[in-house]
Amino acid sequence: MLPQVEPETPAPDPAPRPVVPAPTPPAPPATSGVIAFNVEVVHIGESYNVDGSGFNAGDEVKVIALYDADLEFDATADADGRFKGSFRATRAGTIKHEVRVDGFAVTSEVLKVEEN
Repeated sequence: MLPQVEPETPAPDPAPRPVVPAPTPPAPPATSGVIAFNVEVVHIGESYNVDGSGFNAGDEVKVIALYDADLEFDATADADGRFKGSFRATRAGTIKHEVRVDGFAVTSEVLKVEEN
C-alpha cells in the first residue's frame, strides 16, 4: 500500500502589479500653416521661393522638395508665423513640397517644373 500524501496548498497569488499606461504618442502640432510659391511655373535650373504663413511663432520647420534626391531647408517661423526659403528646380514634373514641424507633415503644396 502506498503512503497517503497530503495535497499541497497552492501558493498565494502575488500582489497585483500596478497597470502602467502606455506612453501617449506625440501629437502633430496645432497649426494652420500654409505655403505658397513666388511663381506658378518654374523651369529646370531656375530658383524659386517658398513662403510660409500661419505657423506658430518659433515653429522650427523643415521644407522638403520631393525631387529624385530630396532637397530641403530649415527655417524658424517669425513672430508673425512666417518664414521664407528657396530651392533650385532640378527636374521637370509636378513636384510636391512638404512642410514638417516636430517631424510631422503639416501641409504640402505642388509646383510645376518644366523643361527649358
